Amino acid sequence: MLARGVTALIGAFVLIFCTVYNQWTFFGIFLLVTVLSVREYARLGDLPKIQIGWLYVSAIATYMLLFLFASGDLRPKYLSMLLPIYSVGLIIQLFLEDKRPLRVIGLCYLCLGYVVIPLSLLSFVVFFRYQYNPYLVVALLFIIWCMDTGAYFTGISIGKHKLFEKISPKKSWEGAIGGFLFAVCASWIFSLYLDQLSLWQWLFMGAVIAVTGILGDLVESFIKRVAATKDSGSSLPGHGGFLDRFDSLIFSIPFYLLLLNLL
Repeated sequence: MLARGVTALIGAFVLIFCTVYNQWTFFGIFLLVTVLSVREYARLGDLPKIQIGWLYVSAIATYMLLFLFASGDLRPKYLSMLLPIYSVGLIIQLFLEDKRPLRVIGLCYLCLGYVVIPLSLLSFVVFFRYQYNPYLVVALLFIIWCMDTGAYFTGISIGKHKLFEKISPKKSWEGAIGGFLFAVCASWIFSLYLDQLSLWQWLFMGAVIAVTGILGDLVESFIKRVAATKDSGSSLPGHGGFLDRFDSLIFSIPFYLLLLNLL
């Protein structure tokens, strides 16, 4: 419990500081999160080393190009550079001796869609309406953290009814409801300081983030169960790995960005 709390506080401070300080510290910290998350995913999938190398290149290229495009420093036409980069994974597979090549190919491209692209889309949140606005990212982080904290403490206190036992036996409906309420309360607090959305829009946003965050946690638990492992890694004491820590955030980012543009 102590290790979990200390890791959470240090991690929260680093993420918030780097996000608020300037766009380049934001760029650096979430590029690091992206690369380390890809590393853990590749380990879970037991991918060939050469495909892991290609995934690193694809992840860094995707993150950098989308960041530069979101900041207004890159013309849209240059995003087409990603298409030949993505095709390299298929070409590499032609030269590998693998009895189940479709499994490797599928896992590689799933990594791009599940991990890399969502984390790269965070750049469009921080550059929302073409201005650097770190507090929109801070709001998302805090809502996710409040949801996780609420779900954890509610679950261990009064959790009795299993949420999705075959995927994650420890998660309960009581914990999910507690996390949902904590997330909505956090979104209400941010509605007092951020005027991009109205009060009711922020409350709706908090509800969507809570639901997608819980689903993201379950999806990552499913991936770990298929890989027959308890944690995605051991980099973060008390939390496991980066995928364990950022699973809810990764799944929520596309929905958060979509609602910011629609509401």
